[in-house]
Amino acid sequence: MAAIAAPTIVTALFISIRNNFRPGYYFLIAFSAYLFGSFLYILKTIGILPVVFITEYGQQIGSIIEVTLLSLGLGDRINYEKNQKLIAQKEVLENERIARRIQADALANIKKAENEVRELNKTLESRVLDRTEKLNLALEDVEEANTNILGSIRYSSLIQKSLLPDSAEIKSTIPESFFIWEPRDIIGGDIYYFEKLGKNFIIAVIDCTGHGAFMTMIASSGIRRIVNEDAVYSPAAILKNLNHLIKKSLQQDKGYTSSDDGLDASICFYDVTTDSLKFAGACQSLYYIEDGVLKVLKGDKSSIGYVSSNLDHSFKEHIIDNASDKFFYLPTDGYTDQLGGNKYRRLGSRAFKNIILDNYDAGCDAQKIILSGTLEKHRGENNRTDDITIAGFKPAKH
Repeated sequence: MAAIAAPTIVTALFISIRNNFRPGYYFLIAFSAYLFGSFLYILKTIGILPVVFITEYGQQIGSIIEVTLLSLGLGDRINYEKNQKLIAQKEVLENERIARRIQADALANIKKAENEVRELNKTLESRVLDRTEKLNLALEDVEEANTNILGSIRYSSLIQKSLLPDSAEIKSTIPESFFIWEPRDIIGGDIYYFEKLGKNFIIAVIDCTGHGAFMTMIASSGIRRIVNEDAVYSPAAILKNLNHLIKKSLQQDKGYTSSDDGLDASICFYDVTTDSLKFAGACQSLYYIEDGVLKVLKGDKSSIGYVSSNLDHSFKEHIIDNASDKFFYLPTDGYTDQLGGNKYRRLGSRAFKNIILDNYDAGCDAQKIILSGTLEKHRGENNRTDDITIAGFKPAKH
């Protein structure tokens, strides 16, 4: 019994000391007292110790001591558990207090942040409202300026249209005639000119560059001055004089000029007496149908105006006899340069030639519709590339 209990006692002693578990000491001493009393009793029984009170009643005395110590140990264990529970409760309460404090601090911080955000929102709203008001005022100024600019542009467009010849006068002089004049923008850089000279007439198509609207007014008034005041009717001479007028007006003959604007033009003069048509061109050509055959007279490769052009250039003049038997076309390059189609390419001069060759005898109204319709079909959803002007006519031999 002692041999079995001894290791247990040693182990319990080690655990109690190591863990500083006070009730374990009670249990250790209680079992040790019981074992010691039992050991004395055994030694008395086998005759090693004499029979005395302590040896005779050693086991009972050990049991009494054991029960007493176990009761004390149990009480101490109960007190220990209560203390541990109280400590745990205190820790829980402390943790709860810390948690409440952290929560209160967090709520305070959140409230502070909300107030800061609220104040920031108010500041931002105030700034946004102020900026919006300023933007609205600026937008009103821009819209007003835009309205004024558009008004000026539309008024300029009206002035430009007023420069165009009277269609009724043209029809009375050339019954078989049509004109396509389609500016790319509100104001275009193309213009056409017509002047009736008794039974004769002059017709011109002009394609201006740079500030197109301004140049069309200079060109139109310049041709009127040359024809009506200077009585110059030769297309080649008109182009030469117009070149002089524009270069001098824009001071392009001076080294300090800042203008490099100019124009391309084609001019025809029809003489009813001889039934002949004179043509001269500045980078523009004359197309005409003779006996079902398309022919082209190319203008000089020299423009009107521009700093680089020759001030004294003499243009070549072509004469076509029996003009009343032929249909003539004066186009600007805006028609053939229009981009479109599946491959987004130019319509091209070949297409233009085929259209007029296939439809020259279809009547003027039909030709105009076919030319415009073909161009629109080719253009599709693409933007207009340039201004478009085509004059088509067949002189009437009165």
